[in-house]
Amino acid sequence: MSQPSQPLTQDADDIQSLTQYLHTGEFEYVDIMSHEAWQRALKQWPLLAEWQRWSQESSS
Repeated sequence: MSQPSQPLTQDADDIQSLTQYLHTGEFEYVDIMSHEAWQRALKQWPLLAEWQRWSQESSS
């Protein structure tokens, strides 16, 4: 028989675990799926893409 699996909560925060393992507070995490979803949204809604360009120009 197999042993019961450990609770998911122990390994739920992979980023925090990796940061602690590497002993550093600086870890740049990029959510690729979120970035891809944002790019699809910009293609689907031209007004959103225009707003993003305007926003980037205003903050420069």
